[in-house]
Amino acid sequence: MTSDSATTSFVSRAISWMRTHPITLITSAIMLGYLITYLVTPHSPWAELYVRAADQMVHGENVYEAKLGFAYPPVRALMMVPFLALPALGQQVAWWMCNVVCLALMCQWMWKLAGGLKLEPVTKLTANHFIWLAGILTGIFYVFNGLSNQATDVVECLFMVGGCLAMSSRRVLLAATLFGIAAGLKATPLLWCAWLIWQRQWIATAWLVAVAVGINLVPDMISQCPTSSTWLGGWVQTYLVQFQSANYTPGNWGSHVYYNQSLAGMMNRMFLSDWTWSDGTMHVINLASTLSPMVYKLGLLAFEAMLLGVCALGFWRRSSFRGDVTAPRFSYEPGLEYSMVMMLMVLLSPMSSKSHFCILILPGMMLARVAWEQRSKVLGTIFIVANVIGLIALTWWGEYVARVSLFYGAVTIKTLLLLAGCSVALYQLRIRQKAVIGNVEVGESRLAA
Repeated sequence: MTSDSATTSFVSRAISWMRTHPITLITSAIMLGYLITYLVTPHSPWAELYVRAADQMVHGENVYEAKLGFAYPPVRALMMVPFLALPALGQQVAWWMCNVVCLALMCQWMWKLAGGLKLEPVTKLTANHFIWLAGILTGIFYVFNGLSNQATDVVECLFMVGGCLAMSSRRVLLAATLFGIAAGLKATPLLWCAWLIWQRQWIATAWLVAVAVGINLVPDMISQCPTSSTWLGGWVQTYLVQFQSANYTPGNWGSHVYYNQSLAGMMNRMFLSDWTWSDGTMHVINLASTLSPMVYKLGLLAFEAMLLGVCALGFWRRSSFRGDVTAPRFSYEPGLEYSMVMMLMVLLSPMSSKSHFCILILPGMMLARVAWEQRSKVLGTIFIVANVIGLIALTWWGEYVARVSLFYGAVTIKTLLLLAGCSVALYQLRIRQKAVIGNVEVGESRLAA
């Protein structure tokens, strides 16, 4: 009887816990599903690309042989060296656990940056739950894409989000260190240098660059690059030098151009490519361009510079109040700026596949929160339209719809809209700051009179 009572009590508590922890329950089920797929996948894309590159590096072989497809800085191979000590199944389990931990921390830290409150245990649904859900849905499908391909994007994103969290706590050098690690893993986070310079953080900027370069010199302690004096030099010679070639066409980077959702990829498809559909797949056609490669590149650079200028203007409008002690401080202002930097990163990158857009969870949370708290119809409309456009690129509607929408830049357009939304949100906050300061000054003048 006692045993039956204890069993009943345990079941009752378990059911009660599941009812009040639906987020933990659902995410655990999803991640366990990915563990199964990792174990049953006959050819792991992660092992075939990254673990193989780590093995080649240890043995001093050419990691950057073009046909092998490893187009990343050498530290990306170095970080996979510890996995070599495990058997194949052990490697898959270890990489899955790494992704689980990084994804959990990433979402938790993003929610903290967005000013979110504790979500569980759930006793009743609040606005915070819907804001969190809206933010998660903005980028979770790109997370799933990365997990399905066993990519490293979640790990890289965690370093950037950790840097943002450190920056919000005024731990500038820790933030620069984390940004530097992210930049070392993938060069595009070097954009944080521009943001730190804007903040007049000169030492932190130099330290970020030092960390990014320094961690990519560590592989030289393991083996010698067969094609260059350093592994970093081998990567630069193989992949970065091509940008200086007169024949290089921005947007082309080791995969189908419709997968590249950066601005370079979108402009390539707009001006240099067309498509046909046959045998159940999309075939991209290279068009003869009436523009010289130099004119095309200058046009792309001009558009990217304009985008940076607009965003810089939004930062400047906010920074003009930083020395004013009477200016109100809104907790989500820094989060909006961090979101804008990360979106600029994937837009300005020479190659941004869908999995790289996992960073959109943060701007999704930020924009949803500001739209709700400010009751802004403009921001709410931008947020909804951006997400509807993004949904079109999912495979729910079939491969034809998904790939055609990718060809026309559905993810790029979604990101541009979210970027515009964050810029508008910063502008609206500045108007509110100005109004509050004006009211304070009027009140002080009345008191003086």
